[in-house]
Order: sequence, then C-alpha cells, then structure tokens
Amino acid sequence: MHRTKQISNRKKIRSFFALSLLLSAIVGAAQPTQEDSLMLLLKQADSREEQVQLLFEAAEPVLRTDSKQAIGLTRQALELVRGRQDTSTAKAYKFLQQAELYQGNFERGLLYNDSLMYLYRSLGDLEEQAWGLRSRGYIFLLQGEYNSAYEALLGALEANQQDYSRMMEFDIKLLLADVLTNLGDFEHTDSLYRVSIAVLDSLNRPNGVAFGHIHRGIGLQLQGRHQQALEVFRAGKQYAAERGMDYAMFSAGINMGWSFAQLEQADSALYYCRTGLEEYKRIGDIYGQAHCCKCLGYTYFKKGDIGSAEPELLKALDLYEKTGVTNEQKTVLGVLSDLYEQKGDAGKALGYHKAFKLLNDSLLTLDRSRQVAYMQTQFDVAEHKRANLRLQEKLALQDRLNKLYMVLGTLAVALITVLGFFYRLKIQTNRRLEAQVLARTQQLQNANDQLQLANQELRQFAYITSHDMKEPVRNINRFATLIGRRLKNGDTENMEEFLGYISRSALQLDELIRDVFSFTQLEETKKHYATTNLGELVRTVQTDLDSIIKEKNGTVAFAEQEMTVPDKLLKIVLKNLFENAWKYNQNEVARIELSCAESATHYTFRVADNGIGIPAEYDNYVFNMFKRLHAREEYTGSGLGLSIVKKLVNKMGGEIHIERPGLNDQGVTMVFTIRKREAL
Repeated sequence: MHRTKQISNRKKIRSFFALSLLLSAIVGAAQPTQEDSLMLLLKQADSREEQVQLLFEAAEPVLRTDSKQAIGLTRQALELVRGRQDTSTAKAYKFLQQAELYQGNFERGLLYNDSLMYLYRSLGDLEEQAWGLRSRGYIFLLQGEYNSAYEALLGALEANQQDYSRMMEFDIKLLLADVLTNLGDFEHTDSLYRVSIAVLDSLNRPNGVAFGHIHRGIGLQLQGRHQQALEVFRAGKQYAAERGMDYAMFSAGINMGWSFAQLEQADSALYYCRTGLEEYKRIGDIYGQAHCCKCLGYTYFKKGDIGSAEPELLKALDLYEKTGVTNEQKTVLGVLSDLYEQKGDAGKALGYHKAFKLLNDSLLTLDRSRQVAYMQTQFDVAEHKRANLRLQEKLALQDRLNKLYMVLGTLAVALITVLGFFYRLKIQTNRRLEAQVLARTQQLQNANDQLQLANQELRQFAYITSHDMKEPVRNINRFATLIGRRLKNGDTENMEEFLGYISRSALQLDELIRDVFSFTQLEETKKHYATTNLGELVRTVQTDLDSIIKEKNGTVAFAEQEMTVPDKLLKIVLKNLFENAWKYNQNEVARIELSCAESATHYTFRVADNGIGIPAEYDNYVFNMFKRLHAREEYTGSGLGLSIVKKLVNKMGGEIHIERPGLNDQGVTMVFTIRKREAL
C-alpha cells in the first residue's frame, strides 16, 4: 500500500516537472524551480535507468530553445550509461548532435555523429544507420561540403533499402535534392522536391511537408529564381501557420528575406531579417544569426547605405568563421571587397579580395580525375552487355537443342548411345556457357558499380573544373573593372599589381586548360614497345625543357643504355619528373642523377635530385590529380604532373614510389618500374 502511494506521488511529481518545463519554454519560468524538481525526481529514482530517462525527458523539450542546458543534461545521462553500447547511449549521442547543430557547432555535431554511427553499426540497427547517415549528409550540406553530403545521403538510401521506410526515403531525397541543386544539377531537382513533398503529405508528416517547401524555395534561390522562390516560401509559411508550426513559419520568413534582398525590395528584406536576427539570438543559433547579418548587410549595401552595411557584414563574417561554413564566408568576402571599393579604401578592398581568392582556391583543390574513368567504364559496361546478350542467345539455342535430343532419344532406341553422347556433350557446353555467363554477369555488376562511382565523381569533376576555370576569369574581370575605374578617375596607384593579377590569372587559365587536355589524351597514347637508347631519350627531354634548364642551371647525369620499352610513354614520364626536380629546387645548380637497373621482368629507374624535397606524409597525396603542396605564388603549375606520371607508369605495368634522401642529403628519389615486353 505504502509502495503504491509512493509510486503515485512520484508520477505526480514527474507530471508536474514536465509541465514546469513546458511552461518554462513558453514564458521563461525560473531556472532554480526546474533544477529543484529534477533533483527531487533523481533522488527518488529507483535505478540508474530511471535517472537516465528523467534526464532525457528534461533535455528533449529544450534541445532547440536552450541547447546549452540540453547539452548539460544529456552529458549527465551519458555519464550514467558510460561503457554501455545500447539504445540509451545512442539516444544521448543523438541529443548531443542535435543540440550542437542548433548552436552552430557543426564539427562537434560531426564528432557525435561518428560515435552514433559506430554504435548503430555495432547494434546492427539499419533503420537508425539510415537516420545517422541522413543527419551526416545534412551537416555536410550546412558546411557546404556537397560532395561529402552526396556520398552520405546515397549511403543513407542504401541503408534504408535494407530496412525500408517510405517516409525515410523521401526525407533523404529532399536533402539529396538540396545537394544536387548546390552542385548545379537543376534538371531534375524541382520535380524531386515536389514528389517528395507530395509523398510526405500523403504519409501525414506535416513537418517534412513544411520544410520541404522551404528546401524547394532555397533550391530556386540557388538558381536565381527569387520570384518563384517567394511563392514557394509563402505556400510553406501558410501550410505551417494552418498547423501551428511556429518554427517552420519563422524559417520560411527568414528565407523570404534573402529573396527580397536579391530582388532589391529592401523594406521587406530588412523586416524579415531583423525579425529573424532577434529570434536566432533568443535561441542561441549562431548559424541563423550569421545568415540574418549577411542578409541585412547585403540589403544595406544594395540600398547604398554603406555605413549600416559594413558592421552587419563584418559580424556575419565573424559568425560564419565560428561555424566553419566556408561557402558563406566566400559570399560575404566578395560583398565586403565591393563595399570597400565603393568607399575608396583600395587597401581593404584588395585585402578582402585576396581573402576571397585564397578561400576559393582552398575550396576547389579536390580530386577531378574521374571523367576519363567514367567514359571508359561506360564503354566497358556496353561491351559486357553485348557479350552477355550473345551468351544468353547461345544458351537459349542450346536449351532448345537439348529438348530435341531428348525427344529423339525416346523415339530411336537404336540411336540412344549416340544421342546420349551428344546430350552429355551439350550439357558440358551448357555448363561452360553458364559459367561464362556467370563470370560476365559478375563483371557487368562490377562495371555497374564502377559506373555509379564514376557518375558521382564525374559530377564532382564537372562542378570543380567549372569553378576553377571561372575563378581566373572572375579575377581578370574584377581587376579590369578596378583598372577602368581608376583610369577614369585619373588614379594610377597599384596599376602594376592589378595588371600582374590579370596576367597571372590568364596564365593560370591557360595552364589549366592545357594540362586538363593533356591528361584526357593519356588514354589515347599507345603502349608501343621499341628498342631505344636511354641517352637519346634524355637528350630529347633536355631539348624540350631548355628554358627551365637555363633558368635553374639544371644538369642531369646518366649512362648510355640500350633497352626495349614504350619509348613515347617513358619520355613523358621523364619529362615530368625532370621538370619537377628542376622547378622545385633552390640551389645554384639543380642536379639530377638518372640510373636504370634491369631484372628478368622489369626495368627499375631511379631519378634522384637535390631539390626542396617532399614531406613523407604527402608521399601518396602528391600523385593525386590537382594536388599541390605550395601556393601558386611560390611555384607555378596545376598539380597534374605526378598524377600523369603515375597513370603512365601503371599503364606500362609498373609502380612508382618515393625514397629519401636524393642527392647530398637533399631532395628525393623517384623510383619507378616498367614491365619488359617478354614478361607481359
């Protein structure tokens, strides 16, 4: 009896505590009352499990409105379940991830997501793995890491297929549409948004529908279709208002502010952005505050109110740096550069433009070597399909013949031995064909997998290459505009520096185009073995590199040696290695020593130099496409040289690696092999 009354009282206290938390979220109830109520419930709890549940119940209502308090409560719960791998631990990591995201701490959110995904995999929970990968894709999306977001969301779709949820599928597809829009793939994204919204509406998921409208509007913003975006935001806001979804209404309004700013409807833009800034400050959302400050600064700038625009843009830049959202930093840096140009402060304008250029370069040094692989994979898949079709036709024909032989066997006993022989022969043929079909089918599956990967990587290649080529063009246009303005006002200060930027940007664009073209031609270069002399090859390369030899006082030591190798491919390899060895060298005499050893199956070449060397941790990194260890201001180049070398060495049946030191305890030694013709 006493025990029943005690449980009843505890439930009443818990109900009172939950009500106090709700009232606190609405009217700001006093903090000590909440803490006292929680402490009382924790003391009366019979077990750690009940204490953990109480802490979760206290943290969940304030995840968005007071994320710092939610983090503190969740960490207490995590301490109580430390060392366990169960759903309570997973729930704690999930709460911590969400609370950090509401505070704009994306890197911490990713760390908690790592812990969460490790736990879900160990538990074998496919449904939660799909949720975790979806969350991971969302974090990458907020950070502007669109390729990583795309990969995470594809993983989420795959996990969801194994434990299928239609609601989860279209939640993921909404985010996937956001990623594809940011990658510039606008062809199918709007229909993907509309289909996802319709499906989520049919599944009675109002939160997904409301934010689906908001995501679709943002996609239209990225396409520059701000009038249509406003219509979609209004529809989402009305939908949320009809269902009492305050946060969705508020989010739609904030995004309407940015569209109004782009349409130069300043009064509406300022209203929505100021309202949003107050709300984001109230809930402590740093990313939201940065977005509103950017919108306010941009609107003031377009109005010509430079004095009001400057502090808002500087505040936005500071907040974006705290959250690590580099794409948005780029936007703000560009506006600040224009702002100080209009103010006549050339020094700050140039400084912010340099920061913009540096950030832009850092964002675009990803791997873009996938287009050739994609085209090759397409060809291989087509070939496998045709071969598979021919085998299937043969198999069908053999099956019909087998049936005919069986019928004839029943009618002609005298021929049973002969027919039996042919029957066994056909069966063996069928088995061989079936084995070939199985092998070809496996090859086709592998090719399909490669095609999917290549398709994703081609999207990255196209996106990054377009930006690399646009960036020097934008620099040329920007500095040409600056020169025009200066000359119009009779001001010639900094002209040589501006013209230098234009010249370097033009050379950068020319070098990028030539190197990318050269890389795409590698597959067409034939591996033709010919008997040649190593000395003749070296002298040909020296003639091609005469200018850099004179510039760097370059020398190369080698021995005459007859060999049968793919001479054209070897010449390209030596040319790239020699050029790198002389270019990255600060000595008065840039020295190279070339040697070649011969075994039964391979030639082994060693190219040693006395240059600046390569740190050991970058031994694999430098062979990737467009990877550089130095800024373009220090050394020219596109980052393609060593990737070309590796591709050609592999094509010649060899391998390449780096050894240390090079000559006189300086530089490095590039060691690569070529397979002999008789060993093929």
